[in-house]
Amino acid sequence: MMKISNGELRIANLKSVLPKFEIRNSQFAVISASLVILLAQMPLLAKCPASDGTTVVIRAPIGNLQVDTADRDSVDVQVNTNMVQVQETCGKEIEVTSNTPNASQILGTVDWKILVPRAVNLDIVAYAGNITVGDLDGNIILRTTGGSITVGQIKGRAAMIAQGGVIKSGNIGGD
Repeated sequence: MMKISNGELRIANLKSVLPKFEIRNSQFAVISASLVILLAQMPLLAKCPASDGTTVVIRAPIGNLQVDTADRDSVDVQVNTNMVQVQETCGKEIEVTSNTPNASQILGTVDWKILVPRAVNLDIVAYAGNITVGDLDGNIILRTTGGSITVGQIKGRAAMIAQGGVIKSGNIGGD
């Protein structure tokens, strides 16, 4: 009920004028779950400085690893989901590890994108996924227990083991 007196507007029953907002518990749960899923799928990024000859050690419990080289002085690691938490230790060797999530909690495919300087050495283990490495001037040691390995031109030495997949490579120039 509204009253006008001496140029003032007074509202006797404020509830009747304001729009009604009500969120039920089930609606809140759906909204909360959707937000958690959205946040879990956001990419995670880590970065370490690196120079020629640095060894980059990566242990990936799940997912496909794509390693590309560039004219850069750092190692950048990006995972397309927050369900895999990356821990990176920077130093003479750069070690990249992650937690081992329950595979049933992962929605979709886990993809690792790793950018490294061209003259680093790689030591990579993927427990459930493929490993792809572009052209590299350093040495490589690559192992996967559940995928294939594909590499470009490698100027250094190479050791590759794929249990459950194939190995494809360009020219390898080391011992």
